[in-house]
Amino acid sequence: MRRVFFSFHYERDVRRAAVVRNSQRFLDRDEWQFLDGVEWEEVRKTSDLAIKRWINKELKYTSVTVVLIGAKTSERKWVDYEIQQSLLKNPKNGLLGIRLDAVKDMNTGTETSGDPPWRMDGFPVYRWVPGTSETRVGAWLEKAARDAGR
Repeated sequence: MRRVFFSFHYERDVRRAAVVRNSQRFLDRDEWQFLDGVEWEEVRKTSDLAIKRWINKELKYTSVTVVLIGAKTSERKWVDYEIQQSLLKNPKNGLLGIRLDAVKDMNTGTETSGDPPWRMDGFPVYRWVPGTSETRVGAWLEKAARDAGR
């Protein structure tokens, strides 16, 4: 079983992230497990050390990290830390990005995606296209895992 960690700008993109995360209904549920980041609400109110510990714990048994790219994602220190820790794992996590510019937030609509975080250089970045990406995300995840030797 492969486990997936999602990295994104929580305050801005949590509703958009839910669209991508809910696409798991198109995948074989025995093959992929998407981790739930609800604990983030509580842990982000604590210290930087507690946040790092939580991220490290959540990444521990994952094989792929998906960076969901919104307008301000590349500016987030915790996204940078999550990518860094994903690549430091042994074996390292597969890594891919998904642009969220076509994903609607029920309150704010859509917005232009920003640049991918600099640590994503050399890794694939896809654009989420409603109606088609739901059936492609499994292949994207599998490719990232294989590219990382997982």
